[in-house]
Amino acid sequence: MFRALRTEYGLITLDRDVIGHIVRSEVAATDGKVLLSTPKGKLWKQSAIRGDSAGFLECAGDDVTLDIRVFVVIKLGGSINEALEDLISNIYRRIEELLGVKTDSITIAVKGMISKNISKRDFEVKR
Repeated sequence: MFRALRTEYGLITLDRDVIGHIVRSEVAATDGKVLLSTPKGKLWKQSAIRGDSAGFLECAGDDVTLDIRVFVVIKLGGSINEALEDLISNIYRRIEELLGVKTDSITIAVKGMISKNISKRDFEVKR
């Protein structure tokens, strides 16, 4: 849990699964150019056993700060930098719109590239 807000309706908590849902929806909006992965570079598959965002997302934060790290693989054939910058901007915007939380940093860790097979890569884009 990163933040807890007490309202007239009760206690509202912001945790990793909420951030994970926002990240998943923004990655889905890239039309398959960016896919979620594990930290080892394998394509992420939703597990019923673990939480929704287990595997593709790391979050650190407290009542003041929020740092997010997302693991992805990218399909070749477009501007990688443009796709990642758009993804970062959209995640920033959605978190602020929906949750009212300022994000200190979002890091996209590219773990591979897909052409016919997944080629291992390891670089990050951060803002």
